[in-house]
Amino acid sequence: MIPPDAEQGIACGFIHPEDDLAPIKLLYVPHWVMWKPEWNEKVEAFVKDGGTLVIGAMTGTRDEHNHIPTVLAPGRGLSELCGVRVEEFGRVAEPGADGLFGLNGTEFGLHNPAKRFPASSAARRYKFVLGNQEHEAAHLYELLDVDADVEVLGQWSSRFASGRAAITNRKVGRGSAVYIGTYLTEALVEGLADQLFAHTGIAPLIADLPANVEVTVGEAAHRKLLFVLNTDEGRVEVSSLPTGVDLLTGKEVNGCLSLASHESVVIRF
Repeated sequence: MIPPDAEQGIACGFIHPEDDLAPIKLLYVPHWVMWKPEWNEKVEAFVKDGGTLVIGAMTGTRDEHNHIPTVLAPGRGLSELCGVRVEEFGRVAEPGADGLFGLNGTEFGLHNPAKRFPASSAARRYKFVLGNQEHEAAHLYELLDVDADVEVLGQWSSRFASGRAAITNRKVGRGSAVYIGTYLTEALVEGLADQLFAHTGIAPLIADLPANVEVTVGEAAHRKLLFVLNTDEGRVEVSSLPTGVDLLTGKEVNGCLSLASHESVVIRF
């Protein structure tokens, strides 16, 4: 599945905690069960320097030997950074499923919600509120013990978890450490974007990007390259482009282009 951020024309990719984190604005750690303590220092420095760290549920629940640590998740370093500790967690059925586990794996690379042998747990849905929208939890819920200096962005709104923190934010230096006590869904990704992107300076590479047009940027010390690809069958008009030269044709680009079906340009600017 294409990351929702990529569909919006926002630059995104994969990076490791040991890599140089300075060029990025937001680092998402996706439910990284086996977390190594030696990664904490670089991640904390990234936040203090103005980055936004988002930690997913279940991160730090095992060490590199698959042993359960003696401290509450997300473990030493991350718990202090985020200001949270996981008191309790449990499995829940994902939206659209009537059981916790499916008997079949993925098919053609697509995830299949569990729809065999209905479980009574499927009727016990866990919901939480983020902003002005209520979301249904997927796969997991966590109950969080929260430090006094932590802002609660989202709260559980159903069952015994009602009123407890589900998503938190702690200011550290010039940045923020966000913790999510559940798994991501497409709706939650959109909700988090509304909450976080404006504060982190994250914006699309190209404003008003047409559907089915993909963009990405490559940078070096003294130049930038903007790659634009029309994946649609029809012609599209793309505006808000930088002024530069299309390296494929040698023609100048002054803000707007008309791209034929599956046509691409590489703009040096």
